[in-house]
Amino acid sequence: MFVGAPILGDLSDQIGRKKVLLICLLGTACGFFICAIGIKYAIVSVLIVGRGLGGLMAGCMPIAQAAIIDISTPENKLKNISSITLALCLGFAIGPMVGGYFSNHRCFSLV
Repeated sequence: MFVGAPILGDLSDQIGRKKVLLICLLGTACGFFICAIGIKYAIVSVLIVGRGLGGLMAGCMPIAQAAIIDISTPENKLKNISSITLALCLGFAIGPMVGGYFSNHRCFSLV
C-alpha cells in the first residue's frame, strides 16, 4: 500500500479515478485468486505474490476517498467520509474474526 498509493494516485490524475478504481478492484480480485492457489497447493511464494498484489492495489483507498469528496455536496461531505471510514474500520474488526472462524478445519477446508 505504501508503494501503490503514489503510483495509483499519479495514474488516477492521468486516466481518471473511476478507471483506476476499476483496475484496483480487478487487481485485488486477482491477488485473492493467486492467494487461494498458493494456499490450495501449499506454495508460500505464490501466496506472497498474491498478498503483494493485493497490497499494491490497496493503495487506491485515498483515490476512493477523493472520489467520495468530489461527488459529495458540502452538506453531505462529512457524512460520506464518515461512512467510508466506518466501513473500513468494521472490515478491520470483523475480517479477522471471519477468517479465524473459517480457518477452523471443521468449518471450511480447501484440501
